[in-house]
Amino acid sequence: MIKTISDGPNNHYTMFLGHPLLREKIAEHFSPIFGKELNMNTNIVVTNGAIGSIFSVIMNLVSAGDEVLMFEPYYTQYVNHIEFSGAKIVTAPMVINSKGEWLFDFKAFENAITPRTKLVMITNPHNPSGKMFSEQEIK
Repeated sequence: MIKTISDGPNNHYTMFLGHPLLREKIAEHFSPIFGKELNMNTNIVVTNGAIGSIFSVIMNLVSAGDEVLMFEPYYTQYVNHIEFSGAKIVTAPMVINSKGEWLFDFKAFENAITPRTKLVMITNPHNPSGKMFSEQEIK
């Protein structure tokens, strides 16, 4: 333990954006994929779990008066984040067919989109139903 503490900055929490070396390597990896140079300090955030990431995305993409569209049922934690941002939740229903499969009504989903829709949340697998959207459904 003494050696680990003595060898460097290993005795405290990492930066809230994530460890600098990790963010640097993520930026290097994804820059060619995005076709532009990503800045590890302004374009990369490493969070502690998915809910932290989702919170960061919602806070950065929507604000008061905007709408967030998602399927219902939905994971209730999303509600807190959306309401905290000042945005409004808009939902499109999912139903269970006679085979016990979750389906969504694409027309209802499409009709729910308005000029105020700033974010569409699709989790795959869907939370809480566990439905895996097919490639065709996502397209």
